[in-house]
Amino acid sequence: MWRLGLAQTRAGWRRLIAAGTAVALGALFVATIMLTSGVFRSAALATARASMYGADFELTTVRAIAHESDLEDLEHATGHYIRNTLGGGLLHEDRRSAVELTTQPPPSFSVQPLLDGTRAAGPEEVVISETLAQRLRVEVGESVEVLTLSWDEVTFESILVPSGRHLTVSGISAGSEGEMWGLFEAYLTPEGLAGAPGEHTVDMLYTSQIYLTTDEPAAMADELATTGWVSSSLGATEKAEGVFQQYTGMTNPITTLSVLFSIIALAVAGLVVGNTLQVLVTQRATLIGILRSVGATRGQIRSAVVLEATVIGAVGGLAGTALAHSLVTLALEVLNRTSTGASWQLPGEFRPLTFVVPVAVAIAVTVVSSVLPARAASRVRPLAAVRRFTSPRVRPSPIAYLLGVLLLLLGLTTTLVALAVRSTFGWMMEVDTSALLVLGALGVGIFGVGLLTISPIFFPWIATAVGT
Repeated sequence: MWRLGLAQTRAGWRRLIAAGTAVALGALFVATIMLTSGVFRSAALATARASMYGADFELTTVRAIAHESDLEDLEHATGHYIRNTLGGGLLHEDRRSAVELTTQPPPSFSVQPLLDGTRAAGPEEVVISETLAQRLRVEVGESVEVLTLSWDEVTFESILVPSGRHLTVSGISAGSEGEMWGLFEAYLTPEGLAGAPGEHTVDMLYTSQIYLTTDEPAAMADELATTGWVSSSLGATEKAEGVFQQYTGMTNPITTLSVLFSIIALAVAGLVVGNTLQVLVTQRATLIGILRSVGATRGQIRSAVVLEATVIGAVGGLAGTALAHSLVTLALEVLNRTSTGASWQLPGEFRPLTFVVPVAVAIAVTVVSSVLPARAASRVRPLAAVRRFTSPRVRPSPIAYLLGVLLLLLGLTTTLVALAVRSTFGWMMEVDTSALLVLGALGVGIFGVGLLTISPIFFPWIATAVGT
């Protein structure tokens, strides 16, 4: 049976290559989605840990004020960082900037590396980022004045006013991702933050978050659930999952479009395979009739067609999966070289499912598509061996060509309009612009359908291979 199936595969190889290419494209979409999912998951975990200063848990308190005594009683905590914050600003000469004054993390927590100077050691010292230092035009050792929040008596808007308190810049650190949105932080000691206008003691400072490190995350989570002063706790993995779902969940338009394109690609691949096998079964009617005459059963003929589809699915799936891994790796390499943000990379551990699932899906699609052709082949009678078969040749009508040209123009116009609106007015739109993304993708799809419709004009060899 294997020999029979492979012998039939050698016949009509051009059509089979076209069918295998369609299957490879479907497998490529599936593998790409799985690979990019792993990339986003790794990036989400790295982003979550960076935003948590490398801690394992992020807490908020019921009373918005944390005390050292509460944290020291936690049995499974190996370290803690009470993040106290105070809104305000910094002034140097005639340059000012809004800043969130924050208690600096302990040395055991991950922070932006120091580029110059040292950590704040006293209440009159502050550490700022390189971007903020350039904005204020200040260097290590120079003084900055603290600005406090106040209200304009006429407009009732919040304003920053000089407080008369000066701090010495003890260090300059690397910038954070939040600075691209104008969110600057300045790190002080708890005593330094307590000395700000309006504050009195360290115990009265507002606590935005508490970060904990632990060697036993499960036990730490159970212990936090029994405390009375914790209003919410979030682990690094849970926070990463939230970020991951935000950018890759089904509510995200990019994910929705990717899954939709994968389904369409697999459906088209199934139709191409089914059409190819149906045409080949018709062309092989004489050969099948001879095989039936010499004793081949219907089950053997049916199995031969299914085997042929399995070969198409396996080869196309492997080719598409290999191409997906190569393209994703190349894209990440280019992205890491051209961007200055976080590093994007595939997960370090080997994920066999990224190879197995696309190939299995490709084989399943081709096998399902071969059911009807296999059934038709099994019904060929031995009498077909004496009949002469002539392959029909059908040329598309002028109406089909006209429809293809109209689809090309419509798809191109739709895509260009979506891109023009997004580039011209996207920054002014207060609503989500994902509708423009969907419109552009729809235009690309319409253009592709039109291109396939008129393909016999420009690509006669492709039209001959695929079949009419």
